[in-house]
Amino acid sequence: MDNLALCEANNAPLTPITFLKRASEFYPNRTSIIYGETRFTWPQTYDRCCRLAASLLSLNIAKNDIVSVLAPNIPAIYEMHFAVPMAGAVLKPINTRLDAKSIAAIFRHAQPKILFVDRNLETLARATLHLLPDEEQRNLLVIFIDEPDRPKRISSNDQLDYEELIRRGEPSSSSVAGTFPVYLWTLPMFHCNGWNLTWSVAARGGTNVCIRHVSAPEIYKNIELHGVTHMCCVPTVLNILLQGNPLDMSQRSTPVQVLTGGSSPPAALVEKVQRLGFQVLHVYGLTEATGAVLFCEWHDEWSSIEVENVLYKYKKVLEAAVVAMPHPMWGETPCAFVVLEKRKTGQGDCDDQFMTREGDLIKYCRENLPHFMCPKRVVFMGELPKNGNGKILKHKLRNIAKSLVINDDNTIGIKHQISSLMENPYG
Repeated sequence: MDNLALCEANNAPLTPITFLKRASEFYPNRTSIIYGETRFTWPQTYDRCCRLAASLLSLNIAKNDIVSVLAPNIPAIYEMHFAVPMAGAVLKPINTRLDAKSIAAIFRHAQPKILFVDRNLETLARATLHLLPDEEQRNLLVIFIDEPDRPKRISSNDQLDYEELIRRGEPSSSSVAGTFPVYLWTLPMFHCNGWNLTWSVAARGGTNVCIRHVSAPEIYKNIELHGVTHMCCVPTVLNILLQGNPLDMSQRSTPVQVLTGGSSPPAALVEKVQRLGFQVLHVYGLTEATGAVLFCEWHDEWSSIEVENVLYKYKKVLEAAVVAMPHPMWGETPCAFVVLEKRKTGQGDCDDQFMTREGDLIKYCRENLPHFMCPKRVVFMGELPKNGNGKILKHKLRNIAKSLVINDDNTIGIKHQISSLMENPYG
């Protein structure tokens, strides 16, 4: 072994870029990306990524330089997951739900050399750049991604360089073949590189179905059109699925496989979604662990005693979160924050709050839980506060709960806090 000469067969670097090259060679006729009417094959995607990598090098991008992208789940951000490391640079996707101040703080820390911006996010990008020092603005090359045409050179008074870099290839009409995965991008690619599914789909030679906006109609439409087999999402998206008009998926040979994580989905929510024809698997992982490291396999004999699970089983509850609130005798007691389902009326949708009272939910919990576990207060909200990844911000709910008392002499205070909170529920 000591005399074994190193060669490509025994000394290959472990890089996900090889997944793309392999897919282009082994699956030349298979569709790699679907985005509306646009389709690419794996050879086309490989060619586009190579050309983008070459363009980055021509702009003097060096090893370990940062390349950022501010875009939704469109083909361009998927291709950058291969093209940027091909050029030896580091890809830094930006959470599109952040405000300009937060993004500017990221830029000051990361010091990106190039920023790709989706045209629909131009206002956010410009607001961010105005918060950066002049020197940092001059050192940052900004490229706008236009659709469906190629990017255009932009003139501006911001002393920023704008170059044409991305070009769209010719769409392909080839169809998805065999039983290979058809993955629907309901999980943001900026979130831990889409939980690494950006590279995993290429490794399997599957098909990426990109969507700009995550909504129930868009999800169900793409499932039906393209035969989606897999998707990932936070529990909030599971709730979105319940709000739409579900497809009749009884004729499908296999259900759509869904990985959910980011926060724990209540068992009742998982049960509702599975009845629609989805097979849900709860996973846990950390960004530092580069993906899911624990899988919660479903067991019928397991049951949950969490208060949130009971609340989700109440037919009018859409979302629920439970935190602790002060109690004069017990120190702390549960407080529930609830979003009710919309009901159809002659004047459009309205909350079921006027038909569902706080006492109804408390009574329901007392019928299904030990009394000490039941919430003593139920606060109805139009929307629960969430972060950019859709995770419920329980610390904000705890701050509200701290102002609550068991009697009703502080009702005005709680209403004021909820109103202030919901001005920015994703803050």
